[in-house]
Amino acid sequence: MLIETKRLLPLLMLPVALVFGSPLMAQQNDSLAPQIGWTQKESLIQFQPNLRPLRQIAGAPEAFYTYFWEFGDGNFSFDESPIHGFSDTGSYNVQLYATNNYDDGKTPPTRPRRINVTQNNIAATNQGHTGFFSKGNQIQLKVNRMPKPGEDMVCIIGYQNPGGSKEALNGSLVLFYNDKAFKKKNFGLTDLRNYHKEQTTDMTTLLASCESGKVVPLYAYNQIPSSGPNHFISSKIVSNNTTISILQGKNLLFETSHSLHFEGLKAGEQRYVYAILHTTPEMIKDTNATVTISALMIPDDPEHPVFENNLALQIVASHDPNRLMLRNRRLNYRFMGQHKKLKYKVRFQNTGKGPTSTIKIGIKVPTELDASTLTLIDQYPKCIPCSTAEPGQSCLDTLYTKDSIHFIFKNIYLPGMRQQGVEDKDSTNGFVQYQLQFKEKPPKIPFWSQAGIIFDKNEPVYTNKMHTRFIKGLSPTVIAGYLKGFGDQRGPNSPFILGGALAPYSPYRFYFQVEAYLGIHQKSTSTQFNSIAEPRDTSIQGIGYMVTERGNTTETSLVSLDIVPLEIRKNLNDWFSLGSGLWLQGNLKEKSTITPLTRVQNIKDRTIVDIPGATMTQTKTFSHINPGAFIDLNVGKVRVGPALGLRLLHFFSPGKTGVMAYALWRL
Repeated sequence: MLIETKRLLPLLMLPVALVFGSPLMAQQNDSLAPQIGWTQKESLIQFQPNLRPLRQIAGAPEAFYTYFWEFGDGNFSFDESPIHGFSDTGSYNVQLYATNNYDDGKTPPTRPRRINVTQNNIAATNQGHTGFFSKGNQIQLKVNRMPKPGEDMVCIIGYQNPGGSKEALNGSLVLFYNDKAFKKKNFGLTDLRNYHKEQTTDMTTLLASCESGKVVPLYAYNQIPSSGPNHFISSKIVSNNTTISILQGKNLLFETSHSLHFEGLKAGEQRYVYAILHTTPEMIKDTNATVTISALMIPDDPEHPVFENNLALQIVASHDPNRLMLRNRRLNYRFMGQHKKLKYKVRFQNTGKGPTSTIKIGIKVPTELDASTLTLIDQYPKCIPCSTAEPGQSCLDTLYTKDSIHFIFKNIYLPGMRQQGVEDKDSTNGFVQYQLQFKEKPPKIPFWSQAGIIFDKNEPVYTNKMHTRFIKGLSPTVIAGYLKGFGDQRGPNSPFILGGALAPYSPYRFYFQVEAYLGIHQKSTSTQFNSIAEPRDTSIQGIGYMVTERGNTTETSLVSLDIVPLEIRKNLNDWFSLGSGLWLQGNLKEKSTITPLTRVQNIKDRTIVDIPGATMTQTKTFSHINPGAFIDLNVGKVRVGPALGLRLLHFFSPGKTGVMAYALWRL
């Protein structure tokens, strides 16, 4: 019977497999690395990707892959099926980083494939990458995709010697990341691959080399031919203070840096370093935030300038080339006013198989912003305003209404990413950067904007919603109050109390507040005697006395602490606020000084004298804890500024109710 059950088990599990098998298999396919195929023809190798089928996101543009190949010899390609020649024979680790756009699956992982090259390609000795460097840049940063929490991203650090001198260039590269504007780290460096013998160094060594400067000889013209064309007369030290200032400034902005020293960079030569940055999972909370990575190229010779390149990246939840960006999406409400300006940027990419000539961008303007304050900062493709353009000329039309902005590129040529013959993928990208101003100081409530993009006559593509939020901030508050109706419950304490509170700054929703008060105290003194049943006589300094009573004097001083550990409040508007919470009353410190007394009576003249004994001190902390609850009302500038309050307070043990009138000032 057991054998028969085992034979039937596969058949019994078949319905389960049919129901659940497809999702499970899909998940397994997501974890499979792309297969790298390659064919060699003489000294050239063509690579082919073999990836899982794309799973289209419903309602999104057509899903597609983008590619980044690293060939293991310092060169790379963004093509789907690149052809590459290796300058030397041997083994190379080829890696493919594929990014799934508009796909609901996971990004394919990366696994290197080792290939053996048996024939070298002489033309590949110094392969350059046309269009990698922006005009005038000697160092350039590019990434294979936008950072997504939990994923790796390849940051390509390209540097070159523009020429102008036959001398090779030596210097340092410094990569800065982990913007200090964020509480948590943006990235972790998982690998740093270089192929030109760059040596790892550190910031301390780099700063020390900059501080040492360079000794430069000074020459004068020599009229004696036999002595040569010039004559050495002196030398000077060329300092590198500018470089030191730049490095120190970067260290203030970024948490992490990595330095490499390079040598022998020939005129016209391009080199590339690959930093594999893992976007930390914690950045999921900062989706749509814009982070910056920065790179410096510092020549050893201080007479050469320092080159810098910064790259702004948006943390994304999915890979979509069309996005709305905002650099400062978390605003400090305390320091902002009506004239605060926000800079937005709409990034778009023609992902089609052909060029586009018209691009329409419609943007929802939040009600907090004034569309009439629109300022166009920059755009690509570069166009003149349509108001000044000739018929048929490339131009940009800008329109706005009360709640929307419209940018229309007309008569342009933006190639498609999948268009044949397009090698520079960056040429398929465009953007519009603009600025808006607040109508007035807004309420401290998040708001959002979103863009829709139409390429020619295609269906609109919608970007992410860019939410703008306010930093909560803290508002310390000074409170002075008077308690009425509690009788002797507070003991020797004065009814006046002084304290403070802590709450979010200028809240517009329900919020929590904590309070603490120290009482303004008075000391109390009490004396108590007990008669002696059988008085006896004694002698003090030869004078006879009769001991009649014994007792003590107790002097008590209190330091009371009243705490509101939990209070929930709601500002009804700018002038009225309601609150309710718990109140804990107790003695933070209770000090009692006890002095024994002996009362004697002079036998002759019957005068009474109290004779003190040795004093004792007793101290108690956190005693006589008494809980209570309250409701109250504030009137005045309840968000920030002065206000008055009235609080109805009830203590549970013993049950007693009173009121507290107080004044406060929120800072």
